[in-house]
Amino acid sequence: MDKRSKGILVGMVFGDGYLNVRTRKAGYISSELVVVHSTSQRDYTEYKAELIRKIFGGKHTVVDKRATLKNGKTYQLCGFSKTNKYFRILKRLIYPYGKKTITVGALNVLTDEGLAIWYMDDGHARRNFNSLGYVSSVSTMISTCCSEEEVMVVCKWFLDKHNVEFKPFREGNGFSIRCNTNESHVFARIIEPYVIPSMRYKLSHVADLNLHERQAPIGTCSCGNNIYANRRGGLCDTCYSRKMYKKSQAVMR
Repeated sequence: MDKRSKGILVGMVFGDGYLNVRTRKAGYISSELVVVHSTSQRDYTEYKAELIRKIFGGKHTVVDKRATLKNGKTYQLCGFSKTNKYFRILKRLIYPYGKKTITVGALNVLTDEGLAIWYMDDGHARRNFNSLGYVSSVSTMISTCCSEEEVMVVCKWFLDKHNVEFKPFREGNGFSIRCNTNESHVFARIIEPYVIPSMRYKLSHVADLNLHERQAPIGTCSCGNNIYANRRGGLCDTCYSRKMYKKSQAVMR
């Protein structure tokens, strides 16, 4: 197993992938990787399936599924599974105590490509807007949802390995990580080459900082330009600036 393949697999399992390794009644050990996403992410699921085909071979395909929760809600899902003996080794690495655990050993196997997969699975972003409706700052988060001990290991690894400072925060019953605007720029540069087109929206918060008009328009000005802020009296930035300039000139007279 080469370094790139190992990194991809660790990224998948750190994210939404699940390793199902168990002993069958006949006595043999079944080792299976299961990947499931919503049907809205079918393109991403197909991308993962193709990666697994390149690593292990085979002709497994993405299939549609339906899941019903205890509350009666039904979800349309798609996914695939792959059986291979290597998943026994991966299980021992990432499930050393019977449950998914983030360790330095597993993190050190993670490549930049694997990190991108982890983020595409569990990453999300937050934007802060100023009074003009522009994105003034952002934060990047990865829902690790792990123990406090694990999250400190993850933060230290990011700082040592990539010089990116993530900080822990409470999420649900565990801890996850996030970084500020400057660190988000660094992190985005690391994973951007490996983020597929259908998942690039997960990096759009960083791109928004480099745009002049960063918010979706809320209307159209009488001049025909889009309006991006609701504090301009129905005017675009250009018309508002002209209005205020004329007003200032009138005061000076």
